[in-house]
Amino acid sequence: MFIFILRRTLQIIPVMIGVTLAVFLMMHLLPGDPASIMAGERADPEQVEQMRENLGLNDPLHIQYFNYVKKAVQGDLGTSIRTKSDIASEIFDNRFWITVQYAILGTALAVITGLIIGIISATKKYSFTDVSLMIFALFGLSLPNFFLGIVLIYIFSVELGWLPVIGSDSWKHYILPTITLATGGAAIIARMTRSSMLEVLNQDYIRTAYAKGVSDRLVIYKHALRNALIPVVTVIGLQFGTLLGGAVVTETVFAINGLGRYIVDSIRAYDFPAVQGTILVCAVLFVIVNFIVDITYRLLNKRIDLN
Repeated sequence: MFIFILRRTLQIIPVMIGVTLAVFLMMHLLPGDPASIMAGERADPEQVEQMRENLGLNDPLHIQYFNYVKKAVQGDLGTSIRTKSDIASEIFDNRFWITVQYAILGTALAVITGLIIGIISATKKYSFTDVSLMIFALFGLSLPNFFLGIVLIYIFSVELGWLPVIGSDSWKHYILPTITLATGGAAIIARMTRSSMLEVLNQDYIRTAYAKGVSDRLVIYKHALRNALIPVVTVIGLQFGTLLGGAVVTETVFAINGLGRYIVDSIRAYDFPAVQGTILVCAVLFVIVNFIVDITYRLLNKRIDLN
């Protein structure tokens, strides 16, 4: 296990190099001149050129990349053009942890709902219950987040007045955004769980367990579900990583001051350093989540070869 973790850790290094390079080049390919934006509309060419020199934009591209990575490793993601504040502080002081809370709640709800629907559907395959649950899952998968969020706001906030629309002051503020975030993930997890469970339930060792008189509950939850969770864990990891990266649409609809909304506001203001820093943080989060998923595979099934 230690060797596996060490190898996965070493494999992260080239991945992170690729991530930082992709983010760096992507921001340099976007239209617009950061120096002109930071200097202001009334700045003369000399002021713009001085700003380019201060930002290091006159250096060769590989030197700019090296300096960017060096600062990023030290926790320096640059200064926001829009707010003139340290980007790392803006991300991690408030917005990051708000997004983490919603990501955990949304993923937890998606996992619980998706597993329950998937298990019930698999154990009652081709029945009315199975078909109904899969239609419901397909509906949840096809429904856009922005539309679902608006519908929930209209029903539960505007018409019924049960729940608040925006804010994060109480537990009630988390209900509608969490449901909106979890719906698509729950549908994917439900369909994946059903498919994986049906495949496992047709294995010889499951039939042998039934032949030995093992109860349905023990066969399903101890033998079948444990092995069926391997592909489901991948989906859960991707879902959690996506929400950590900032659910842009949901955070915009509910006016949540998280990473997603921060990216949107930065793009609108042509705040290149802020967009670059936030995307880098999101990419690093994805890499970490995938690393955790790899370790979870081994914990679920010790027969998986880690070498």
